[in-house]
Amino acid sequence: MLYQQLLRYRKSQKNSGITALGGLIYNDPHTALRDYEIYGALINRGFWRNRPYDTIGIAFSYTHIAKNVQKTEALLQSQNQTMINHATGIQRHTSVLEVNYAIHVMRGVIFQPVFEYYFRPNGQGNLPDAAMLGFKSHIEIF
Repeated sequence: MLYQQLLRYRKSQKNSGITALGGLIYNDPHTALRDYEIYGALINRGFWRNRPYDTIGIAFSYTHIAKNVQKTEALLQSQNQTMINHATGIQRHTSVLEVNYAIHVMRGVIFQPVFEYYFRPNGQGNLPDAAMLGFKSHIEIF
């Protein structure tokens, strides 16, 4: 994983500015469903002076399904058998794009609207792309 602050808005606030992160996750393709995932993101915190704790982020991830899983699913599909992992088509790769905005409501309370777009949901080409709009919340009691 790589994590690097590219720009700082205010020296007095160490987390303000633009930060980039990225990474690679590799799994043994003989034992894992997903053999690798690549991801990257940009986080911008404190870009409005009067909202120093608000954060906007954009992230993208790409996940590749192991070749042995693809071969097994192709065999099951050719024999009209039930596919693994609730699949309705051969799983090959998938990507997700996320955009979010974290609103710092008050100390210990964050409300975060999130938009995600799924390319090839569940790694399947037979499913249409899908969009999701929702929110996350974070509340600290103590």
